[in-house]
Amino acid sequence: MVGPQAIDHSLWSINHVLSIKGVSKKGGILMSTKIAWVVDEEQDSVANILSNDIKKGMVIPVTFKGEEHQIKVSDDIPYGHKIAIKPIKTGDTVVKYGLSIGRAIKDINVGEHVHIHNIEPLRGRGDLAAKGGTC
Repeated sequence: MVGPQAIDHSLWSINHVLSIKGVSKKGGILMSTKIAWVVDEEQDSVANILSNDIKKGMVIPVTFKGEEHQIKVSDDIPYGHKIAIKPIKTGDTVVKYGLSIGRAIKDINVGEHVHIHNIEPLRGRGDLAAKGGTC
């Protein structure tokens, strides 16, 4: 199973589901669907995308910390990838589900696709451990 349903919720402290909602019309009925997921609204700097239809230029409502934010999507973002919900500076730790997923290798603006082109992993890095860094 892929997506937030695959998370063993006993292992996570879920404070809030990021409320990004898309509206689709099916059989004449408007339906609201969650299209992104945030576990730790205080720490997370990204949301996981749960839709195949997030395209550059879209404006999506994002609710976290009790406020709704309008985020303009800067890039097409595939299902399962991440979108920045906070500005991330070069060298900052990128946080998803309350855990570090890497370090930004360039500035990442709100609404940008966050993936291997703009972050580097920190886990399992023998090169960092040899230099006294974290791994």
